[in-house]
Amino acid sequence: GITAPAFSAQDAHLPTATSLQQSEDYIKPFSKYLLAQHLSPLTIKSYKSDITRYLDWAQENMVSTKIAEVLTDKNIEKYLNHLSESL
Repeated sequence: GITAPAFSAQDAHLPTATSLQQSEDYIKPFSKYLLAQHLSPLTIKSYKSDITRYLDWAQENMVSTKIAEVLTDKNIEKYLNHLSESL
């Protein structure tokens, strides 16, 4: 499958957002990073959509909305299981 390029806090000057209410503060720098990696606008739009859907799901299904807790492998795996069960 296609995977997104590696992205780290050093690649974009990320704000200190700590909750999902401030998630757009992360999506904008990530979008700029993807653009700098010369990805197509449609790919960037798709990635943004995927991230937004995940964060919306997390806000509804997780006790904590702290970014550091939402963006763990375990929680992303829970979301992927949710998606596979929704098919």
